[in-house]
Amino acid sequence: MKFLIVGPGAVGCLLACLLSRAGQEVELLDYRQDRAERISKRGLKLEGLSGEGHYHIPVSAGAITKEPDVVILCVKAYKTKEACWVLRGLLRKQTVVLTLQNGVGNWEIMEEVLGGHQITAGITSEGATLVGEGHVRHAGKGETIIGRGSLSTSYLQQIVDVLNTCGLNTRWEEDITGLIWGKLLVNVGINALTAIARVRNGVLVENENLKAVMSLLVKEALEVISEKGIKLPFEDPLEKVFEVAKNTGQNISSMLQDVLKEKRTEISFMNGAIVREGKKLGISTPLNELITHLVIGIEATHDRRVRPS
Repeated sequence: MKFLIVGPGAVGCLLACLLSRAGQEVELLDYRQDRAERISKRGLKLEGLSGEGHYHIPVSAGAITKEPDVVILCVKAYKTKEACWVLRGLLRKQTVVLTLQNGVGNWEIMEEVLGGHQITAGITSEGATLVGEGHVRHAGKGETIIGRGSLSTSYLQQIVDVLNTCGLNTRWEEDITGLIWGKLLVNVGINALTAIARVRNGVLVENENLKAVMSLLVKEALEVISEKGIKLPFEDPLEKVFEVAKNTGQNISSMLQDVLKEKRTEISFMNGAIVREGKKLGISTPLNELITHLVIGIEATHDRRVRPS
């Protein structure tokens, strides 16, 4: 199978390495020509739970060398529309486009821009840390679940089988909405809090004060999700969030990675999404609103941070 991974971030690089190691044809698509050239020249480096490896994978910007069978969208949520417009000019209609991104709203953007393609969405709780450009550490094992979307069951199963052979614990489910909101709930409880406290995921459940804030964030989000009538893919949502934090205990969340690198975060597509949906439904979400403002404030004041002398 030919795969195109869009976005050479932590998850994108991890998937590219694992697919390449399993013998699949892989190409990476970037939006920066200079970075694409550097990664193409140096290759991708993998370390961590999946072992060590060095993989030379084609990386391009704005163009692709081969028609892919499956595209996996791994860009930041605020880059989704831009990435989809690029893909629209590169892909055949029958190409499968799968998002494994954080947050909500990506599916709707894909439908808007790539409506004629086979589109589906999924989640992954694999923990990945970008050590450097093209250098990824596999920091936590998790499950990858794909919704059926507009794909036939047989073709979807083929994709699932390939991902399983790569070492990813993968399955598919009929419902996409529940999967996306379930992943959002996990992100709402973990990402922003780790970015503010600057701790690894596991510390959130080890520290009673952070765990208390985590619980309040999740409970606010659950009220919104319940009012929307969304069925989540797990029985005890709060315990599920605690479980993910524990199982990915050594992982540095994507939002904390962004804050440490003084980059823009996906807060508006996580806790900020809960705030927006809450306002539509007349539900107050004060803690998620506070957390959203705090992270946006951190983004805007990187250059004014007090640093150790």
